[in-house]
Amino acid sequence: MNGYQCYLKRMTSVIPMEVRAASENSFNLGIKLIRGAYMMEEREFAANKGLESPVWDTIEETHTCYNDNMEHIIRSMKPEGSDMLFIASHNTDTCDLAMSLSEELDLKDKNCVRFGQLKGFSDQVTSDISQKGFQVFKYLPFGPTEQVMPYLVRRGQESR
Repeated sequence: MNGYQCYLKRMTSVIPMEVRAASENSFNLGIKLIRGAYMMEEREFAANKGLESPVWDTIEETHTCYNDNMEHIIRSMKPEGSDMLFIASHNTDTCDLAMSLSEELDLKDKNCVRFGQLKGFSDQVTSDISQKGFQVFKYLPFGPTEQVMPYLVRRGQESR
């Protein structure tokens, strides 16, 4: 399995490596953590090339990997708040875990853990995050209909 094939399934080794590199080289860590947006395409691409799928087989494995990596990043963040994590997730459990860890580690008021979601998706999650005093952003894809609609359909299917 080459690096590309391992990327998503091996994220648990990539994230700690990035966190360690930031620490050892004295630079600020900045990560946007995204929960798979092209799962079907990645599986199809791998199958067509005779490669192992680079994405987890179950949603539970995906959630565990995402949450474990997110927790590792948050627990490794510099206490002065110079590191930054942008959590791109509509998952309530993930967002609750991130907010809880941020409060536990005194990172909340430093605004170094932020959230982002697609406009029109999980607005109740966005509202909850905002009401708890965290920064949360909504993004709105735009462009030609033939490019935007497949993206929105795919995101809708994944967010079921």
